[in-house]
Amino acid sequence: MLWDKVLPSGIGHTTNCFLRVGGTDGHDAFLLTEGSEEKKSVKTVNQLAHALHQDEQLHAGSLVSVMWPNSKCPLLKDDLVLMDRPLEKQFFHKVSERLSRPNIFILNNRWDASASEPEYMEEVRRQHMERCTSFLVDELGVVDRAQAGDRIFFVSAKEVLNARIQKAQGMPEGGGALAEGFQVRMFEFQNFERRFEECISQSAVKTKFEQHTVRAKQIAEAVRFIMDSLHIAAQEQR
Repeated sequence: MLWDKVLPSGIGHTTNCFLRVGGTDGHDAFLLTEGSEEKKSVKTVNQLAHALHQDEQLHAGSLVSVMWPNSKCPLLKDDLVLMDRPLEKQFFHKVSERLSRPNIFILNNRWDASASEPEYMEEVRRQHMERCTSFLVDELGVVDRAQAGDRIFFVSAKEVLNARIQKAQGMPEGGGALAEGFQVRMFEFQNFERRFEECISQSAVKTKFEQHTVRAKQIAEAVRFIMDSLHIAAQEQR
């Protein structure tokens, strides 16, 4: 989603703290750790992973903020904050307790691995779909069964990232060794992003502009009342 390698991943590069990615209007990314205002320059994932590893003050539950240029990810311009968290299902239960019907999406990642066993792919996908639907509908109650299908996706984030990096370098998007069914997974990831952006835009309109909209309606109603009064007075004068 960020169109670049931002957060550490893989063996030895993950962390048990909370990682927060927010937007900055500047051109350079930087890192902020909890309890410090020092802006640590971050240009590569390896630098980020090294900075996290060297910071002995970090512990489970610590918050690390990565400020990423808005120019590299348009979604961040909508005040979007991405969180990479070490908790499991319980985290989403806490979210649903605090927010009324939160927008929760489930991405079954590394779906490119299914290409090596095509004879089991549909059955495994069906099982995942049933389990995820039950989580969203029965456990969290954030959507009904008819809506659940629009919140569950089967993707390979690594494939998409590699394709987008290649595209940014002027190379074919689908170049290199890709597993069977890449275009389908790519389309599904893009479909997720479209649905996600719709939710973000709707939330932004509600939180940022709802009060302005209400005030605009009040002003329009007041102006209509004045114009009605003028119209009636003009008819009586005529």
